[in-house]
Amino acid sequence: MLGSVGLQLNMPIYSGGAQSAKVDEAVAQQEKARFDIDAARHLSNLSAKQAWYGWYSAYAKNRAAEQAIKAANSALLAATVASRNGLKFETAVLEAQQKLSEAQRDYSKSRYDQVVNFVKLKSIMGVLINEDIAALDSLFVDMPTPETGKIFKGLVE
Repeated sequence: MLGSVGLQLNMPIYSGGAQSAKVDEAVAQQEKARFDIDAARHLSNLSAKQAWYGWYSAYAKNRAAEQAIKAANSALLAATVASRNGLKFETAVLEAQQKLSEAQRDYSKSRYDQVVNFVKLKSIMGVLINEDIAALDSLFVDMPTPETGKIFKGLVE
């Protein structure tokens, strides 16, 4: 008996590289994800540093503005007394009042910048709570001055 056995193989010689392209794509996506994570980490660090330095700068300006208000008050008092005694003209009193107004304006601006940067910093750190927003909202109603104390507890020290 003579028999025959047949074997048929159905294997393409070239499949177009679909499998290797999928592997290359997966590797590229993994690398892109790693770069995206690094970029997000760097951006987060940069944002935190900017918020911190913004707060610290506003804090320093706030302290300087408090001293400027005290100095302007002293200068206004001195100019007023000197004007009453005939030693200075009314223009000196007006200039002293103008300096006091400028110092108060600078104080308000530095206080605003300090609070805004504090809220940004807390937001970046993920620790911003509703009480912080309520305290920020109260700033738009109550105008803080160096004499009335601080609204944000622990913000300055």
